[in-house]
Amino acid sequence: MATVAEAIARGLAAAGVERVYGIIGTSIVDFLDALYDHRDRIDFVTTRHEQVAVSAADAEYRVTRRLAAAAVHAGPGFLNTAISLGIAFKDRVPLLLVSGGVRRRLRGLDAWLEVDQASIARPLAKYYGVVESPGEVLDTLAEALRSALSPPMGPAVVEVPEDLWRSNASISEEALKRIPRTPVAGPGLGGHGKTLFSMLMELRGR
Repeated sequence: MATVAEAIARGLAAAGVERVYGIIGTSIVDFLDALYDHRDRIDFVTTRHEQVAVSAADAEYRVTRRLAAAAVHAGPGFLNTAISLGIAFKDRVPLLLVSGGVRRRLRGLDAWLEVDQASIARPLAKYYGVVESPGEVLDTLAEALRSALSPPMGPAVVEVPEDLWRSNASISEEALKRIPRTPVAGPGLGGHGKTLFSMLMELRGR
């Protein structure tokens, strides 16, 4: 038995996602711990701003034709992604945004970090899914990825309430096989873009 955080990390690995961009926040810290356990397959790249995190995921697809993801804190962290989500949506660039959410028992109480994220994101994304129980985590992730990668492509968002990350979730091989894999055909920048991306990755290591 794994946790919801582990399930999403394994689902991203199964999808072929190699990088997650983002900023650490309390509502996603358990997810980042799970990503660390998969650091041999998924690289977490910290950014200075949430808008940059989503733009980096956007740029990775444009350059390499491989889907990337971003992870941000609930509330203000999520709000900072709106411009980049809108750009990806208008330009039909697929990416996945994993956002923290307010604890379920605090919904509707104007709690700290509580924002109606779904209403804000739906005009800017092809899909917005909220994980309401551990048993639906991989199905929600699979639906988000299918939506992002199906024409016309665009960004998809998965929100996970802070209290769910450590909940036990069953991970079956059948469920992982239903996760869409990348890369897929897309706009890309051809060989020049791939060369530029390789150069940027080399600079990060210096």
